[in-house]
Amino acid sequence: MKLGRLLRDGDCIVDRAMFADNVFERMRGLLGRPRIGPGQAMVLTRCGAIHTCGMRYPIDVLFLDRGWRIIDVKHQIHPWRMTQCLRAVNTVEIAAGEAHRISLQPGDKLTWFDQTS
Repeated sequence: MKLGRLLRDGDCIVDRAMFADNVFERMRGLLGRPRIGPGQAMVLTRCGAIHTCGMRYPIDVLFLDRGWRIIDVKHQIHPWRMTQCLRAVNTVEIAAGEAHRISLQPGDKLTWFDQTS
């Protein structure tokens, strides 16, 4: 799995992001992984809907368009829930409360910085 950072306006907002870009990584997502904390995220490509079935903690969810602009933010998605955004192309899962803490909102443009290579 690729690792990287997420930037907003050149500033790092997530310094440890996992990049799930194949069907198996997207299906697993955060399931079975330790709780993510501040500065961590899971990026799910080609994904406009998520579920938290089997998870043990809530998350915040960012839905992104093709240009990596935030089109919707969902706060505190608790375990055993589903949420979607029909226009989303990519999805970012972050720790519950992080979207509010770092003031993420629709219209913000994110950039992926690959650290794998």
